[in-house]
Amino acid sequence: AGVLAALNLHVELRCGADAADGPPDVSSAWDGSHWRIICIRLERPASVARGQRVKVRVDAALAGQIPSYTFSAALVSDDGTLTSLGAPLEYPVGSLTVNDAMDQMSF
Repeated sequence: AGVLAALNLHVELRCGADAADGPPDVSSAWDGSHWRIICIRLERPASVARGQRVKVRVDAALAGQIPSYTFSAALVSDDGTLTSLGAPLEYPVGSLTVNDAMDQMSF
């Protein structure tokens, strides 16, 4: 058992209709990537059990000068029921770099 207070995310881009199961074309986890690994703090911490899953939905708005992303997160119960982890979170507005987020969190 533990507490989930934030999501640490990296981005992987796969291009093409058959690319979903293949290796990414671009990944923020690669050395030298200019894409940031981000930390999004949840609206409220949630108690979690070992092996429990989190489902994250991402919506992208790419038409403007600065792309924006909205993340909705939920805990998944054994029977598939989703329990929201709070209001949708915006990137880049509601995110921090992992280092900045860790500096601001208390455990």
